[in-house]
Amino acid sequence: MAERLGAVERRLSTDPETRPAADAAAVEARVAALEDRADEVEERLAAVESGLDAVRGLVGEVDRVDERVESQAAAAVERTAALEERVAALEADREATADDTDRAERVAREARAQPTDGEHSRSGAAEQPDDDRSVLARLRALW
Repeated sequence: MAERLGAVERRLSTDPETRPAADAAAVEARVAALEDRADEVEERLAAVESGLDAVRGLVGEVDRVDERVESQAAAAVERTAALEERVAALEADREATADDTDRAERVAREARAQPTDGEHSRSGAAEQPDDDRSVLARLRALW
């Protein structure tokens, strides 16, 4: 009988549903501690979520700034390409003008070197040009 009574007492003292009232107070204290900890975790989670929202806002702003900078850079590249084309055209015009100026100076020197119809050679006779073309025709041929 004592054995059976000991088994019943052991069963009652280890079964959570049948624990004595002292164990119930410990359980209540443990539940209160867990509730406090859950409240702290919820507060920390709210702080993390608000920080995450702030970071998302900053990332969104950075993306908008990146798009604006990219747009401005594309416009600058287009303007640079247009300027490069214009510079190339101006340089080509300058080279063509320089060539034309060189040609005109050469023609003018040659024209000054040619004696006019009123000039005579030392022998007193008018020099005949080697070419029967007019001065204007010879100038056109040089161009």
